[in-house]
Amino acid sequence: MKYFIHILLTVLLLSSCEQVVDLGTLPHEEKIFVEGVLSPDEDIEIMFASTLPPLDTSGTGANGDIDTLATRITDLSGTITVDGAVYALKHVAFGRYRIYDGSNQPIKGKAGSSYQLYAKWKDLEISSSTKIPEKPLSRFIRATIDTQRRMLAWGGEYVKVLIETESMLPRDETWSLSITVRNAITFEVKEFFERVIMLDSGYVDYGYRTYLLSNNKPQISSFMLYLNADPQLTNAQVLDAHAETNIIIRSFDKAWKAFQATQYLGEGFTGIFGGTETGIQWNIRGKGLGIFVGRNEAQIPFTYL
Repeated sequence: MKYFIHILLTVLLLSSCEQVVDLGTLPHEEKIFVEGVLSPDEDIEIMFASTLPPLDTSGTGANGDIDTLATRITDLSGTITVDGAVYALKHVAFGRYRIYDGSNQPIKGKAGSSYQLYAKWKDLEISSSTKIPEKPLSRFIRATIDTQRRMLAWGGEYVKVLIETESMLPRDETWSLSITVRNAITFEVKEFFERVIMLDSGYVDYGYRTYLLSNNKPQISSFMLYLNADPQLTNAQVLDAHAETNIIIRSFDKAWKAFQATQYLGEGFTGIFGGTETGIQWNIRGKGLGIFVGRNEAQIPFTYL
């Protein structure tokens, strides 16, 4: 009997702590969302959109996906300052804006140039700044081929190649590495950011994203590359089939790495319900979210040694 009374009191106590939440009044602070990645020799173009209240379904399709076009901002005003020269943002279409020179030609990105963004919509103001890095300078060291044995996996046969590179990074940039391989038979190009790269297998082992550190000293990086191989071909023939191979070195404004590292809310399990409290690290100041960064890239051809 005492046990039953104890349970009853517990239920009553928990019930008395219940609080009814009006889902129609969830808090929402409207902000400007920015998407701008600036590259050399490409038109400077920024996309602006607005955030939606949590329960807003006005732009939701039948499958539950949000129609992002419904959130695009088409009446925003602002400027981008390029190396001290100020240019007005002009709407192109669907929330995309560009800047133009005196001849009404779109201004293209330039390596080494600095960019300051300012924009206003309704009573919301945002700003940000970035720089397009110079073309990254790296050198190919060697590619070591495992000639003793091939790897058998996922119903295929692969030649294993170890690739090594050396890079020197400025402190205000972050670099990422990837490999692009053109198969001379299928002419299929695959490109990945990851350390371990499976090609022409129908399966990709993504591993961990690889970034180079800015520490003002040579950075040695290595990749394991697995070339899909016909069992009837020699290693020399397999390598010949993958002859057009490049290492892609991408350089970014340092804000890019912080965004990439937190774009999934830093998914660890440090919080009581998983995840962390840090959130995504944007580089938009004021009443906004998003990213405004410069990027550049170089491709280094190499031969198998």
